[in-house]
Amino acid sequence: MYEKALWLEPNDFETNFNLGLFYYKFWKDHDKAIEYLRSGHDYEHNSTALYNIAYIYEEKGDLENA
Repeated sequence: MYEKALWLEPNDFETNFNLGLFYYKFWKDHDKAIEYLRSGHDYEHNSTALYNIAYIYEEKGDLENA
């Protein structure tokens, strides 16, 4: 449903943010999660999105980007 929502409204922060969290929590796909979280942050600067991006980078062991 999130992907369909993005097809209809690709610039929606909440959809990008939630899809990023979904990729992280359920599919353990860190790269896709970061991609969607960054997209959401591009449309609406949000500290929670930045925190989650940093957290995922740290979990990946990429402290330079965290």
